[in-house]
This record gives sequence, structure tokens and C-alpha cells, in this order.
Amino acid sequence: MLADLSAHLLPAAADRTARAHVEQCSECSTVLAALERTGSELRWLPPLAMPPHVVARIDDALAAESAVVSIDQLRARRRRRQQLIGIAAAGVLVVGGGGTLVSQLVGNSSSGQVSADAGNGDDSPVPSDSGFDQDSLPGAVSELVSGGEGEQPLRLEGTPAPEDCVPSLQIEGVEDLIGVIEMRYGGRNRDAVFFTTSDPTVARVYVVDDCSLEDPEIVDVLQGQI
Repeated sequence: MLADLSAHLLPAAADRTARAHVEQCSECSTVLAALERTGSELRWLPPLAMPPHVVARIDDALAAESAVVSIDQLRARRRRRQQLIGIAAAGVLVVGGGGTLVSQLVGNSSSGQVSADAGNGDDSPVPSDSGFDQDSLPGAVSELVSGGEGEQPLRLEGTPAPEDCVPSLQIEGVEDLIGVIEMRYGGRNRDAVFFTTSDPTVARVYVVDDCSLEDPEIVDVLQGQI
């Protein structure tokens, strides 16, 4: 309590009671005087530099925390301006200019399966003609972004990445664009934007209403193994 009294941390009533006791107690008075003298001396000392290894650990922790962004945070930080841009190739992903990786996913197919170009045909975990949902899409990520030759990054065929939609979603320095594809999600046609993460085995997927808009409505944010 004497340390709190010296630092003026006690509530007013407790402070008055403690100081009344100190006035009657020579031992407490000596201790309080020593504490106040020490505090006064410490205030004149130069500041101590934080050890480099502690600084590095704090930086690493902040970098890891910055990679986790809620949907509300993403919506709040993006500018509210709509500008249509053309997305050619209707969601067809290719590998470095090679063969087709994933053909456009729409809900008008009776089977609702990813086409054979996706890699594994009937093994693809696309559920019936309703398309994907938050339970089935994470398991399908590997099918959607694998199957190409070599290690070239995926890109949209014949068109640059959307210049407005992607920057509004991307976490700078953490995510790189893999590609954009149209799919049936939650019973509606939507766009899925695939990004790399700090883990090379995991992709992050932003499901949006329309990636031709600078500020698309985010429907879901998911992750899946590549």
C-alpha cells in the first residue's frame, strides 16, 4: 500500500487514511520517504532502449496480427466509389499463359461439378447445382488453384487483374493475387477472389457480389489448403 500511496494510486478516502497512519508510524514514514526519493531519482535517469530481440518479436507479432482482418474492417477501410471495369474471360483462370485451369462455374449445370479442366473432374467437391457454400468451398480451394504446370502464378486470361476490386481487398505485403473466378455461391452468381497468404500452403478467398466494382460487397472470407 505504501508503494501505491507514493505513486498517488489510492482512492481519495484510502489515501487520507493511509497518510494519517503514516504520520503516526515512524517506520512507515521512513519507508514512504525512501520510496518517494527513489521515484524522484528514477525520473531523472535517461530512458532505456528496448533490447533488439524484444523489438523484433513485437514487430513479428504485429505483422502476424495485421494479416487477420475482419469483414467489417475491410468494409470500413475501403472507399465508397463505384466504377465498372470489364472482366474479360468470365472468370477463367490460367497458369502463366498455359492451358485453362478452371472454367467458369455457373449454377445452370445439372451436375454442378467443376469441368474436367479443373484437374480431377468428378472428384471435385462441388455440391449439386446449388454451387458452393462456406462449408464446401474451403475443401475445393486446392482443386480450383492447382492443376497447372510449373510454379507460375495464376492470372486472368487475356485481361489484367481488376484494378479497383482487388486493391480494395488485398492486404499489402501479405497477400498476392492468384486469380478471380465467377462461381455459384450461396445460391447466387458471385465472384471469388483468390490470394496467397504468409503460409504457402494456404489460399485466402474473398467471395464478393461483383468484382467489377471498386467497392464490392463482401459475402464471405474463407481459407483453404492449396
